[in-house]
Amino acid sequence: AFRLGGRMLVAMGARANHCAFYPMSASTVAAHKSELRKYVTSTGTIRFLPDDPLPAALVKKLVKLPGIVVCLEATGIYHFDLSLALHDAGVLLMVVNPKASHNFAKVLMKNSKTDAVDANTLAEYAARMDFVAWTRPSDEQIALRSFARRINALTGQKAAAKNHLHALNATSETPKAVLKDAKLAITQLEKRIDRLTAGALVLI
Repeated sequence: AFRLGGRMLVAMGARANHCAFYPMSASTVAAHKSELRKYVTSTGTIRFLPDDPLPAALVKKLVKLPGIVVCLEATGIYHFDLSLALHDAGVLLMVVNPKASHNFAKVLMKNSKTDAVDANTLAEYAARMDFVAWTRPSDEQIALRSFARRINALTGQKAAAKNHLHALNATSETPKAVLKDAKLAITQLEKRIDRLTAGALVLI
């Protein structure tokens, strides 16, 4: 959530299948209607996918407003790119552990769970709690994070491929060509994991 002089200006929310931006003003959405035509909009709300974020120019416009403090909840992969963009644009940013914001909401006796309630809770958190600036990871750390995520994904695929090969070996009906292909898939995954591991080690 973004506050200026005690007034909430805009807020962000993240859900399983979309993210949302709340300008807190229907006129703001209307003023940028042409820029936002490819996004789903309603009164005071703009929904978008993590892979198709809002234009970076919007962040730059917000930076022009003095005294903005941004409070985001750490939501896995969804908050990270936004945090980088805000930090690099010079916006004061803190990222809150979801457990901390959940406990804070309990203190405020907010039991419902909606985007709007979450945004208001984060705004209250930013207003009442001490500001703790988010520390931007180095470019090397960000690269290592990408390597780790990809290696983890391929390792999962390798485990699934091995389980599949075990199932194929359990029956004599499986053609040798199919077994050979399954083994080849595992070998290729192992080579890809090794290449990525070597690339990651260069950064350490």
